[in-house]
Amino acid sequence: MPLPPLQSGASLNFDLIRRYVARLVAAAALILALAPTSFLPALATVDAEDGGRALRGFKLRHWSLEEGAPSRINAIAQSADGFLWIGGVEGLTRFDGRTFERIGPGPSRPDRLVVARLLAARDGTMWIGLARSRGVMIWRAGRLRDAGMPNPSREVNDLAQGPDGAIWVTRGGRGTRSLARWSAGRWTEFDETSGLPQEPAWNPLFAKDGTIWLTTESGVYRKRPHAQRFEPTGIPTVPRATLAQASDGAIWLTEKTRTRLIARDDVLIRGGTEFATPFAIRTLFDRHGDFWGATWSNGVVRVPSLSKTGRATVLGLDTRGGLLSNPVRALFEDREGNIWIGGEMGLNMLRRVPIIAAPGIVANASANHMLAATRDGTVFIADDHDLFRVASGKDPVRVAHGAGLIEAICAANSGGLWIVERGRAILMTSDGRSRPYPVPDSFAPNSCGEDRSGRLWLPALQKGLWVLHGGKAHVVAGSTGPGALPGNVVILADGRAAIQFRGSAPPLADTQFVALTDRQMPRGIVEGILAVDGTVLLSGAAGLAAPFLAGQPLLEPARYPWAGSINGMTQSAAGTVWMIGDTGLVSMPLPQLKRALAHPGVSVPYRLFDFRDGLASFAQKSSGAQIVAGGDGRIWFATRGNISSIDPGKISLNTLPPTVEVLRIRTGPDQRFAAGASLPEGTSRVEIDYTATSLAVPERVRFR
Repeated sequence: MPLPPLQSGASLNFDLIRRYVARLVAAAALILALAPTSFLPALATVDAEDGGRALRGFKLRHWSLEEGAPSRINAIAQSADGFLWIGGVEGLTRFDGRTFERIGPGPSRPDRLVVARLLAARDGTMWIGLARSRGVMIWRAGRLRDAGMPNPSREVNDLAQGPDGAIWVTRGGRGTRSLARWSAGRWTEFDETSGLPQEPAWNPLFAKDGTIWLTTESGVYRKRPHAQRFEPTGIPTVPRATLAQASDGAIWLTEKTRTRLIARDDVLIRGGTEFATPFAIRTLFDRHGDFWGATWSNGVVRVPSLSKTGRATVLGLDTRGGLLSNPVRALFEDREGNIWIGGEMGLNMLRRVPIIAAPGIVANASANHMLAATRDGTVFIADDHDLFRVASGKDPVRVAHGAGLIEAICAANSGGLWIVERGRAILMTSDGRSRPYPVPDSFAPNSCGEDRSGRLWLPALQKGLWVLHGGKAHVVAGSTGPGALPGNVVILADGRAAIQFRGSAPPLADTQFVALTDRQMPRGIVEGILAVDGTVLLSGAAGLAAPFLAGQPLLEPARYPWAGSINGMTQSAAGTVWMIGDTGLVSMPLPQLKRALAHPGVSVPYRLFDFRDGLASFAQKSSGAQIVAGGDGRIWFATRGNISSIDPGKISLNTLPPTVEVLRIRTGPDQRFAAGASLPEGTSRVEIDYTATSLAVPERVRFR
């Protein structure tokens, strides 16, 4: 439902907000009334786009050809030691997150390996399906050898491992005996007596119940556990169709133009949910229930939460969103939950990150981003012309747009919100009603704050410190001109206003508000005034100062790297302090911060979230609240480029320790020893090459 536009030259219309919110509530009720019941097919909508929403909650990394990645990647797998194995036209490569290591002949050798598919078996063997009629090879105990598959075809289409450990191979370029199996040291080829038609086969999939499913040129077939033959399902399909099973047992079939639900566990489904997709040659469900597909020429598609909701919103990611190439051939989820995408021009990785840019709010580094959290936990966001409301658990919704500039927003004592424009301050109550109060249009406040007495403080630098009280505005005596320069305000826990002056505080500071100046910083200037736990802290390049605590402690960045140039601080209902500053987004338990302030120098645990965690811009250097806590627990903060959020309840920790691997041992330039080798007597110099495989953020792996 679009917001009705304002007339040219009009300012924010908050009666319009109230009516708009009411319409949204009515529309939501209608949607609920029309929602399908659980036994009806789930709805499917298509919303393919350029990657913005597909990347929401993810960080995209890639390794290009210039960075040493192989080209024309066809397959990706992960061995038990954590290495990522990459196969393609240039051969076989192993990757530890930092270094690409070639396995086998180089790309210029006539006997090079052209890898079509990879499978990491449960016993540690890496199975390598080849093209150019080379069959299948295996990597075991540091050596490559031929697996001896009879009658190799032009290329291996797919590899799969059954519950009993058997390896199943579909072979392309042939219409007879396209399926083979290796079990107990011998190969078996399947002809028409197996129940399969004499057609090429693709994509063997072992379902959770042990049934093997596969596709042929014309249909979908399956063989139940202990059955001797494959049986047709009666579901027609097209060549190269793929299968993927979700965590709920649902099996989805992807063809050239669509993806559709065909079974759940052992029960076939006719006329199930379907939705349009580009031709995906590799599909999977990740551990979060998202559906992924790698396409011939359209990058990758993602359908969030398909296994949980059955509803399909198809999001596309291609070169416009940062992929190295649109043709992609390989798709894989590793043991840490990262999604790997291999294509023509290198390797891509998508990693889930906790920091998410606010959807629907255009990133704009030239705009001043403003934040406020009202008494009921609603978060409001404003930029120069737009006001957004964030209800509990929801995305931001624009509720007003005006031609005039929004100068400041802040929480009202009544539970509503103050919106300050040049020439007026508008009090918007929690039910959407609004009342404007005139203020002189000769000043533009940097921020605002309402104290316990109902006074709205409006610091405006050389224009002075203004107060709106009882419907009338006046300037504080002695606050105008270059001497005082009031620049920021925060409301303390006891309801008093704390005002930061870049110059000298006026005389009334002791009785009407708490005055803060640069003189209260041991060195440098005040960059942030931070109200927390009943006191006020000052931040700058010198660190974090507490001028009203005993001993006036200073937490210096040399000891506390997070303490320098903090621009905003808030406290969650769970008792965690969140800070945004030059180092990034920092969280720590309030008792630990109090401990550091009481005993400067002691070590305190904290957690840093930075650009590796989804932060897309540096902290905004501005007055007003730079970080707020919503009633639903989410933390919202401002950066130079956008507004972002983090949900503490959804932060996942990578608890998988890196696997340490010795790669090789050298005693001289040309003397290398494999694992288990004995060193010659008299060896006096040994070099050990080793690594630790953690692929999510290898830069955070520490070696000692």
